Amino acid sequence: MDELGVKFLKNYQVWHHRRLLVTLTKTPRVELAFITKGLEVDEKNYHTWSYRQWLLAHFDGITHDQGNIWDGELDFVHVMLTKDVRNNSAWHHKFFVVWGCGVREGEEDRLEVFRRELMYVFFFLKKNNNDLF
Repeated sequence: MDELGVKFLKNYQVWHHRRLLVTLTKTPRVELAFITKGLEVDEKNYHTWSYRQWLLAHFDGITHDQGNIWDGELDFVHVMLTKDVRNNSAWHHKFFVVWGCGVREGEEDRLEVFRRELMYVFFFLKKNNNDLF
């Protein structure tokens, strides 16, 4: 499936089959690594980002040997946005992680999270102001 997944990134059947397999094998960390490889091939692929969101939501709250599945997700999005600030899929995923999929431990103060996220956007605006307009 890994070979087919990268070869046919824009095929829904591949992603639905992977969902079935990861649901049965309960190996979401392996899938996150695979998704990262897929995004190296096509950083804006909707199917890949959608699958990543499904994976995070499906395995939400389940702690594995390597910690919670959400650990490192904001860092991952930051890397993707640093590569391409115009990657709307990455910005959408950041919104999903911060606002769209519940409140994680340490982020209960939503006003503080809002301020942090606003400063994050300002950081990218200041850093890339010539490229954005």
